Amino acid sequence: MQTLVQFVSVCLAVTSALACSSGSSAMPGTPNDCKYIANSTPTSTVSSEGCAELTFDVSTCLASREALGLTGAWLRFSCRLTLTKTTKNGVDYIVITTDNHPQHKSSYYDPADACYKADNADKSFNTSRGITASISTATETMEVPLNPVGKDSSWTEVGKGSVGVAVDGVAILSPLAGPDSWTGFLAGGGDIWNELTTLDRCKGHPTPSPDNFYHYHSEPPSVSQDDSNLIGVLADGFFLYGRRDSGSSTDVDTSTFSNDQPIGHVGVTADSAGQSMFHYHPKQFSNSAKTSSFYSLTGRYFKGTASSSRP
Repeated sequence: MQTLVQFVSVCLAVTSALACSSGSSAMPGTPNDCKYIANSTPTSTVSSEGCAELTFDVSTCLASREALGLTGAWLRFSCRLTLTKTTKNGVDYIVITTDNHPQHKSSYYDPADACYKADNADKSFNTSRGITASISTATETMEVPLNPVGKDSSWTEVGKGSVGVAVDGVAILSPLAGPDSWTGFLAGGGDIWNELTTLDRCKGHPTPSPDNFYHYHSEPPSVSQDDSNLIGVLADGFFLYGRRDSGSSTDVDTSTFSNDQPIGHVGVTADSAGQSMFHYHPKQFSNSAKTSSFYSLTGRYFKGTASSSRP
């Protein structure tokens, strides 16, 4: 199977607004010194943990993306991501390049960093896993089909590592953490239930050293707070939206989606110009004791063709 996802651990030379750095984003100073939040604006929608939902300025990259023929949801991704197009064996792919820095402040930056903001994330479990306090630049390049084709069976299982990219440029990971397997997770077990307490206010944290790249496992309130917002795109090219369908006042009943099928359905989205299209939604999972739950950004399977190889 052709590998669609490539990971690069060093800074790449890309023509974009992305700036590679060694991890520290700015010298201490005023709140506006955090360069990673320069093109995002907090809204009045704020989570119970104090994470504001963001809007993203796409004015500086809109023309170049339209010149590539991109439409719909692709025009909603932050300009901090680079989007280009390539063709392989007659198939068009969108190449996404991102440095995985969130566009909100986090307690996982060094306290002297302008992007640092304290919260209640429990880092004791992370320390045992080799996760440090500093988010590093970890440039990632992911290729996704521009015109994804869904399958009705023989789906590819979602693995570990980055399986998608959020609209703010942060990597999307499955709920499989540490040594977890889908069998164990779906039975309500696994490291993810310990890791939930280590997430910062916007539901992200870094991977273990030496990478230390920031990522989401669960619905990030900086992007979506129980709404129909675009969250991002998965590696098979299908888009991921919030818990609700466009124009709906209630959550999609994801319990109707079996754990043995992709977690999504066909319908009209805010970006599909009135056309029905397959798209994903987060699904709520609980631990075996029913004492903890979260909205996973992926289910067990991709709907379309995506690489089964994950680092």
